[in-house]
Amino acid sequence: MGRRLMSCLSFLLLLGLIVLAAAGGVYAYLRYMPSNKRADLSGIYTPKTGDGVILYLNYDRQETEGRIIGDKVYLPIDFVNDNLNERFYYDREEKALLYTLPEEILRMTAESKNDDGSAVYVEDGDSILVSAEIVSMHTAMAMTDFSDTEYPRLYIQNSGNTTTGANLREDTEVRIRGGIKAEIVEDAKKGDHVTVLDSMENWSKIVTAKGFTGYVKTRSLTDFCDEEPDTGFTEPEYKTTMLKDKITMIWHQTTSQAANAQLTNSLTGTKGVNVIAPTWFGMKNNSGEYESIASADYVKTAHSLGMKVWPVLDNFGHDYSSNVNTEKLLSKTSVRTKLIKNLMKEAATYGFDGYNLDFEGLKKEAGVHYTQFIREMSVACRKAGLTLSVDDYPAESYNHFYNYQEQGVWADYVILMAYDEHYAGGEAGSVSSLSYVVDGIDNLLSMVPKEKIIAGLPFYTRLWTVSGENTSSQALHMSEANEWVKNHDLDTVWDEETGQNYAELEENGKKSMIWLEDADSMKKKVQAVKAADVAGMAGWKLGMETSDIWNIFGWKN
Repeated sequence: MGRRLMSCLSFLLLLGLIVLAAAGGVYAYLRYMPSNKRADLSGIYTPKTGDGVILYLNYDRQETEGRIIGDKVYLPIDFVNDNLNERFYYDREEKALLYTLPEEILRMTAESKNDDGSAVYVEDGDSILVSAEIVSMHTAMAMTDFSDTEYPRLYIQNSGNTTTGANLREDTEVRIRGGIKAEIVEDAKKGDHVTVLDSMENWSKIVTAKGFTGYVKTRSLTDFCDEEPDTGFTEPEYKTTMLKDKITMIWHQTTSQAANAQLTNSLTGTKGVNVIAPTWFGMKNNSGEYESIASADYVKTAHSLGMKVWPVLDNFGHDYSSNVNTEKLLSKTSVRTKLIKNLMKEAATYGFDGYNLDFEGLKKEAGVHYTQFIREMSVACRKAGLTLSVDDYPAESYNHFYNYQEQGVWADYVILMAYDEHYAGGEAGSVSSLSYVVDGIDNLLSMVPKEKIIAGLPFYTRLWTVSGENTSSQALHMSEANEWVKNHDLDTVWDEETGQNYAELEENGKKSMIWLEDADSMKKKVQAVKAADVAGMAGWKLGMETSDIWNIFGWKN
């Protein structure tokens, strides 16, 4: 009986051990054996609409999707402008797609076709869809197209987007996440070339040759290399019409032919000026008409004195300027075309050498149209051998839509108006502190080549008066400012922060303050401009300076 009991117990113990071993084996199998479950790709790679195509930009999936029309991929123009090429410009009123080249403006309509007969662009309600083909033709980008597969995708890489490539050293399963229990995205083959997005110790995130994103064991990768996208694109050459010498420019505010006739007298005492910019052309309305006080005799006189003439075209400062809405003026292609054609005729008639654009007070909505105007003006000036310059205040968050970087491509010169730091209607302060000039140049240098930058400096200041909570100011010539200080028997003190002489007066419950523009402040500013080695300097405006300024202002002084 005892022997029989012991045998039963032994048997039960052995059976228990076998069961435990089996359970352990099952546990080990479930824990350590790779999963064979396939990932549901339709939940990942199905576009939002039936004719949609998922877009990847530099391997980042975009919220915006493209469209498949016929068998071609089309991209929303806003996506194109924001991410690929801002030079595709759509005129919504005249329904035309424009693309500007250095010496040609391509104009396309809804009837325009690509070489294969597909539409260049498609209107879909308020949306404009541009063919990926024409975008790639004019853009430094590479495309890998999976739009004709079960899961339509388009991978786009910008030029200069360096990635890491590798080959698979063995057949391997690409999984949706790192780990052998993750679902399988694709069975990749030995020798497949992949793009490595993130390489970790055990697992690496890749994009396969079939355009799927997933993870493989890091040890399955070999032959790592840096890769640049092959765009096959050659950037067109933007030839410039620039002076060989450094520029010393002066703006000349003229309001009549009588003022034009006084040019020689106005220039008395100046030194080294090789460009003069008279304020001749003012926009009159939204139809592209302007007022002109151009003078052939003025041009002849300036040329005889060794000066180039770049008349100003502006949108402010005249009795009729209130009739101009710059967004409406420049948003119509036909109006821009007419305006530019007439401006070219003016140059041919009067024989001047370029144009200086001074469009101020733009709203954000006008920015894209102003930039397109500069492009088109550049094409016309390039063909006519004219120099195009554009005036800008220092770059700030509120005026980024002036698009200084594009100006630096199309214009021959970008002129920094390094003044009105403090302006009429604002807080009291310097019109142009030294740091304002230096910072303005430095910021512009990050967007525009130095050989295209001209630094505009003020020949005026403001006398500020604070009475209670009210602040007012008046602009003064340099001599008028000096006279005010002298008449009130004031001593000036050097303000190290602004790089200017400063004076103040308190009387009758009012406080008057002035930061002088004089030989001392001008010397500091000129030194800063020369240290930046930009293309030149300009002064606003002729007649507001004192005679001693001409021993300081200018590149050769």
